[in-house]
Amino acid sequence: MIKAILTSTLLFGTAASAFADSWTATQRLSGPTGGYQSQTGIDAKGEEIAVWVDQHPCGASLNGCDDIVAKARVPGQGWGAMQRLAPFVPAPLGSFGPKLKVSDNGTATYAWSDANGVLVADKPWHGAPAKPIKFAPGPADYQYATPFTLAEDHKGDAALIVGDALSGTKLYLRPVGQAWRAVASPIPASLPNASLFAVALSVGGDVVVTWESFDKTYGSHRYYFQNFVLHAARLRAGSATWENSGALASVDGLSPTLNRVGHDSKVVLDDVGRAGVVWQDLSAPFTNSPPLISTQTPGQPWSRAVPLPTTGVVKGFGSDAAGNATALLLNYVAPIFQAVVTSGTLGSPTWTGSTLLSGKKSVFDFLYDKGIGLAVSPSGSAVVLWGTQSTGGGNDYNIQHTIVNASTRPSATVPWRAPRTLTGGGGLLYGTITSVAASGVDYASATWENEAHSGNLTYTDVTASVHQP
Repeated sequence: MIKAILTSTLLFGTAASAFADSWTATQRLSGPTGGYQSQTGIDAKGEEIAVWVDQHPCGASLNGCDDIVAKARVPGQGWGAMQRLAPFVPAPLGSFGPKLKVSDNGTATYAWSDANGVLVADKPWHGAPAKPIKFAPGPADYQYATPFTLAEDHKGDAALIVGDALSGTKLYLRPVGQAWRAVASPIPASLPNASLFAVALSVGGDVVVTWESFDKTYGSHRYYFQNFVLHAARLRAGSATWENSGALASVDGLSPTLNRVGHDSKVVLDDVGRAGVVWQDLSAPFTNSPPLISTQTPGQPWSRAVPLPTTGVVKGFGSDAAGNATALLLNYVAPIFQAVVTSGTLGSPTWTGSTLLSGKKSVFDFLYDKGIGLAVSPSGSAVVLWGTQSTGGGNDYNIQHTIVNASTRPSATVPWRAPRTLTGGGGLLYGTITSVAASGVDYASATWENEAHSGNLTYTDVTASVHQP
């Protein structure tokens, strides 16, 4: 497998060189005291939106205030003024974990969380965000924030999962231009220990979720989850009945693991409703075993699970409108971690070939999932971002700098371009890559964060760059 990965790097250049490969100069977005947890989205015309948590001094709070802010960029006009989506809230009981989805035509959906639930605000193209709607959390007592998952198809239909394995989960759907509505869960009432995990939508109206049942025990002041059984379920357009797959995978073979909520499944759909699910096989060490994939055509059974053609941890999974899907994996080849992509079609359960993108430098921060990301547009163009590290230079050998790297492709039939470095000089001091998006033909956007210092104050800057054809 490693030999195949290294050989595939010869694909860089060739056909991709006929297309422009241009990233804008990096732009600091956050205010004087910085921001964190940034997310980005871009529409088919190349207009970008970024959202993040803004932390700043306020009142008597020693920790400052956290609130959700956003900026938008129009090509040729630059970034606009900062918009505040959530009110000032003293930390640590502030607003956290913003998510952002942008449709092809520029409508956007923002979501974020606080101690009382999940808030969602829709935004029309070039308009102001609507007043946020709050979704209550499950029965668990979350001290700071409520877990949630936000998904959207490229025409703007959205889905929201609120909660997790500890609290229980609820599913909400919102067709573009309509109100949010609660949807009955596909999980049978006979399974008390089960939760929704991932969700995807097709522009034809189908919804596919993954869910898992598990054993839950309590000890040493915490819950343990084990023996996961993965399922997928489809809700057809116009139907109120879920079509469950049955078990796709079972029994993780590991000792009880703190807050492990499943096989880390990821799901995608194309425009005609073909679906794919990838997940980790937890019965083997995940750094040197291949993830599994199952696909489904509407009205047909899910395919037998087969391994992807390379090993590692799945860090991203996306599909274009025609069902050309791509998975991004973090692969370990001693002594480094590598960013590897593999592609196939949702109409076939068998994938072949893979491409090593990251080269000889190890991908940074694999444990915390902050150093790597994939986005695929409906047209098939795609982008991968990853971070590598170097020392500070000069006499400062202990300071680590993160270098932000990117590789793009113009379509699913064109090879990946040679990697580009988006940060110059020594890179970012303790930088964190947080979000990447793709839309239209070869448009992409990325945000990352850089630790900065002002006197005795330490904060992070939110920084962005846009790829344009």
